[in-house]
Amino acid sequence: EQKVTEAWGLLKHKQREVVTMVLEPLRSCLEEELQVGLEELAELRKSKVLQAMEFFQVDVESSGAEIQGMPLPRYIHSFNRGGSIAECMAITQLGRLTDIVARYLNIPLPFAIDYKPSQCIIRGGGKDGKVELALSPPLGTVSGAP
Repeated sequence: EQKVTEAWGLLKHKQREVVTMVLEPLRSCLEEELQVGLEELAELRKSKVLQAMEFFQVDVESSGAEIQGMPLPRYIHSFNRGGSIAECMAITQLGRLTDIVARYLNIPLPFAIDYKPSQCIIRGGGKDGKVELALSPPLGTVSGAP
């Protein structure tokens, strides 16, 4: 019984040595590598998002913002869905860009964006979750048809 107790004590001591001398440094090294990898991934994602913004020609200044040369409303409550076609189209393009970036970053949006040939619709919000905002006017309106 004494030999078993001594052997058990020796095993516990060896286990502590392995944890202290091997596993702890390995854990520390892996944590550092993970942090570096996460930082590199964040930079790559940032680069892709900036490329998407460049593709959509987003221009943000202190006086306002534009997307593809169309002005964006400064505040969402100032957006008039019955307003100018350019404003509707700018909001539509911003919706498209938001949807693309959210999908790329795997971030769920609190609303759905549907694209139809004639308009962009945001679904969600409101008390019953069924609010629909048609952001772009029908194609006939855009082309100048009655």
